[in-house]
Amino acid sequence: PPRSTLFPYTTLFRSVRIQDTGPSRVADCNNLLRGIASCYTAGMAISKAVGLDKGQGSVLNVEFSSLGVSEEELNSSIVLSDAVLVGAGAVGNGFLWALRYINASGTLIVADPKDVSEGNINRCVYFDASDVGKPKAERIALKAQHDFLQLMLEPYRGTLHTLVRERGRIRRVFTAMDSRGARRSAQMELPLEVIDTSTSAADEIITHSSRFPTDGACLACIYENVE
Repeated sequence: PPRSTLFPYTTLFRSVRIQDTGPSRVADCNNLLRGIASCYTAGMAISKAVGLDKGQGSVLNVEFSSLGVSEEELNSSIVLSDAVLVGAGAVGNGFLWALRYINASGTLIVADPKDVSEGNINRCVYFDASDVGKPKAERIALKAQHDFLQLMLEPYRGTLHTLVRERGRIRRVFTAMDSRGARRSAQMELPLEVIDTSTSAADEIITHSSRFPTDGACLACIYENVE
C-alpha cells in the first residue's frame, strides 16, 4: 500500500502515539490497550487513504488515562455470575470485543429479542452477511465464544423483562441497548447492579453505574424520558 496508509504506533500504558513515520514500537501493556491502539491506527489510515484528513497533522495522541482505569485493574480477574448483557447490537458487540482482553470467567447471559438485520453488519464486529435474519443473541454467543476460554456465553432470545419473569431477579446487568427508553426500562426490573454504556450520535460516550442500595440516582433517573 502507499506509504501514506502505513502508520506505526508507539503505545505506553498512559497513551498511544500514532504517526506516519517510523520506527514503530509496542510497549509492554495490557492487550486491551493494544486493541484500542489498533482501532485508532486503522481509523487514521482510512482517513488518509480516502482523503478525509482535515489538516490535523500526521501525529495522533490518545490518552489512556481517559479510561479511568489502572493497569492493575485491567490485569485483574473478573468472575461473572448471575450477570446479563442486555443488547447484542453494536455496543454489545463492542463490549464482548473488549471483554476478551480481560481475564473473565464464569457465565454471562446475552439477552436480545431481535434478529440480525442488514443494518447491523456494518457496525457489529461479530456479525456478517451470513447472520442476517438469525437471532442476535444466539449468533453473537456462538461466534464470540471462541474468544473466551473461561467465560461461558449463554444466549437468551428475549428481553430482560421476560428473562426476569422466567428466572427471577438478576444481580448484575450490563445495558447495551440502542434507545434511552430501553436503557431506562432495565432499572424497572430491579437489578442489584447496573453498568451502562451507550453512545449519543458520534461525539459522545455515556457510562453510568449504580448498585442497590445507593446514594446516587438510578438509571431510570439519569436518563430522562424525552426525545
